[in-house]
Amino acid sequence: GGVVVQSCLRELQEMVTDGNPLARDIVCDAVMLGTPALALNEDWSKLRQLVSGRFINGFFAQDSFLLSHQFRRGGAPMAGCSPLRAPDVENVPMD
Repeated sequence: GGVVVQSCLRELQEMVTDGNPLARDIVCDAVMLGTPALALNEDWSKLRQLVSGRFINGFFAQDSFLLSHQFRRGGAPMAGCSPLRAPDVENVPMD
């Protein structure tokens, strides 16, 4: 679910970059729970700009599946098991 939301936001970002300003006004709120995606701040900050309302990242710091996935990817933090350090993103611990 969270990866699909992230992919859709990236596609909207590409549309805005290609000159379609209407793509910026489509998403009201976004909720991502346990997302197995890298928590790189610059990416999330750009995606956050496309959401006019709340942007929520629900994470579970002890998620063994995501932690093993994180370990295999070199230890880079995953959005589903760590907070996102992007402006105006609400991080909700689900522990």
